[in-house]
Order: sequence, then structure tokens, then C-alpha cells
Amino acid sequence: MLKYRLIFEKTDSAVFVSHLDTMRTLQRVFRRADIPVKYSQGFNPHPIMSIVLPLSVGQSSICEVLDFESESALNLKELPPRLTPFCPRGIRITDARLALGKPAAIKWVEVTGTLYGLTQSSDIAAICASDAAVTKKTKKGELNLTLSECVRQPELSANADGTHTLRLFISAQEPSFNPELLGQVLGYGRAEYTRLSLRTEVFDIWL
Repeated sequence: MLKYRLIFEKTDSAVFVSHLDTMRTLQRVFRRADIPVKYSQGFNPHPIMSIVLPLSVGQSSICEVLDFESESALNLKELPPRLTPFCPRGIRITDARLALGKPAAIKWVEVTGTLYGLTQSSDIAAICASDAAVTKKTKKGELNLTLSECVRQPELSANADGTHTLRLFISAQEPSFNPELLGQVLGYGRAEYTRLSLRTEVFDIWL
């Protein structure tokens, strides 16, 4: 049994597809491309595959990761061109490799966002370095997170059309931080966020 890792983009209309529907879609893509995947045992067998750090609905990404198992030795170079033609618009397989690095090593996610109607652009670095708190809704209730523990290296630039571009690192796990929570303290109307890379504790790119 071998464990493989795919890197894929999720953009365009695919950003509105939920995590579970994305999984179902990719399972169909594997079947249509005739890529053998190992199945679980029992009365309800299912493909052994999982998406690392599921993406929030409405956000795009160029660094999504899917791990899967197969009993067969697969040609890594052939996987992206075999799978991508069966993917819906907005999902594109960009790379394939053996799944060697542990997802638990991911500490930070590099994110960029276009902010509309930002009102506190001058002191954004100070705000993100402070103990300002945001509220995250979870299945167990509300959780308060401080920006100083969840945000690193924010860089803000103004655009000619009146929007702002924000680039920063956010906590990936324990706790996980959704960049949309920044709207609670930064005072913008709406934002469009994109994942750029997954990082380790020391900000090295993880894959």
C-alpha cells in the first residue's frame, strides 16, 4: 500500500463548493480517470482519501492538498493530466507526489486578501500584534481568539481602485484561524481571501 499526495487549486465557482461536496467530487474524478484507490473495510466501504486543512466556503486556494492510498504503484507525473480533465471548473490538479510530510507539522497558512471598504488601514500591524480578540463559532459554542497568537507578518497595501491588499500568515491548527474573522476588528465591508502556501512552525513551506 502506498500513500500519495495531490496538490490542487480551488478557484472560480468552485470556491462555493463545500468541503464534503469537494470530497465527493474528487472521488468521482478518480473513478472517471480510472485511478485505483484503496477502500476501507466493513459494510460501508469508502475511498481512503482526505483533504488536509479543509478550506472555508467562499475562499480560494492554489495549495490545497489531498492524500489518498492505493494498492498500485502510480506514475506521479501522469496523475495531474489524467485527473484534471475530469475536474469541474475551478479545480485543477497541479502536482502529485508521495505523501511523506505529516500534516501535523503545518502551523501557518500564507493568505492574501482583497479588502473592500477598509477603515483602519493605518494601524493594522499594531492591531494584529495586540491582544485584540475575535469570536470564532464552533460546534461546542463560541471561542475567543487573540490576534497576537493567530496572526503573523501582516502587510497591507492600497490599490488604485480603493481596495486594499492584505498579505499575512494565520494559525493553521490549535487554534485554526479563519481570516474572515479579521472583519470583526479591522472594519472592512467584505473580503476575498486566497491561500498561497502551507507553512511549518518556522515558516518553511510544507509539502
